[in-house]
Amino acid sequence: YSDSAIGGVKGSQNAGEVQIFRANQGHGFAAERANDLNDKIKWKRAKIVGDDYAKNGPDRLVNGEYIQTKYCKTGSGCIGNCFKDGKFRYYNSDGSPMTIEVPSDLHEDAIKSMQNRIKKGQINGVNDPKEAKNIVKKGAITYEQAKNIAKAGRIESITYDAINGAVIAGSAFGLSATIAFATCMWNGDGVKKSTQNAVLEGLKTGGITWLSTIVASQLSRTGLNSALKGTT
Repeated sequence: YSDSAIGGVKGSQNAGEVQIFRANQGHGFAAERANDLNDKIKWKRAKIVGDDYAKNGPDRLVNGEYIQTKYCKTGSGCIGNCFKDGKFRYYNSDGSPMTIEVPSDLHEDAIKSMQNRIKKGQINGVNDPKEAKNIVKKGAITYEQAKNIAKAGRIESITYDAINGAVIAGSAFGLSATIAFATCMWNGDGVKKSTQNAVLEGLKTGGITWLSTIVASQLSRTGLNSALKGTT
């Protein structure tokens, strides 16, 4: 078996996902991933669903709630991006407006902008401006933090990679420790020695996976990512 290889595969997959942060609107993708990670570490059922690029589709799914993430320079800009020709673009299958996730520091401005849109009758089935607070969701990070997560060498991006790497390393640790414990027990080493070996093997594999995930993810944000793709 090769649990370190499994961790490496997951790390490489993550590095591939991080590559998109280098796009023109890379901070938007970074915001999606960062908010998704924040929900996951809070034990919410969260996943990215916008990679299919469906027209007017959601970016994220959290505990059954579809979310469209908008990270622009201003709150009004975030909301304005949700409209085309004066009409709201994002609806759930039941016709209700999809939740719009905005930077934490622009939340209040975004709510005011959404209230004005509702007053103008630009959202189907919504007439009360007070409903704006139910449609506009406060993201876990600010606009500037999202921009920094998309860049290599920034505190925010390293922190994001460290947390994400810990999640990936955790799975590698668990698999490695389990297999090591079973192998030792089969060899007649006893519970105490088997447990000690399992923990040491898990820490070794998990640590390597954690560090390699951070390094690979940081490199994926730079121009070196293409040249180092095979090595990663």
